[in-house]
Amino acid sequence: MSKVSKTDWERLSDMGDKDIDTSDIPELDDAFFLSAELKVPPKQPVTLRIDSDVLVWF
Repeated sequence: MSKVSKTDWERLSDMGDKDIDTSDIPELDDAFFLSAELKVPPKQPVTLRIDSDVLVWF
């Protein structure tokens, strides 16, 4: 890739949880969870050819 990241990764790695501004994220109350639905996508069968040493590594 030719694009250089503009993210300040060092600053982010030094940042603690208390330093993250979450003020724009609404709290999830009981009403949210009463109407929430868990949607799990169906699994798809896949055929994959890999070298045997790769398979052993996994």
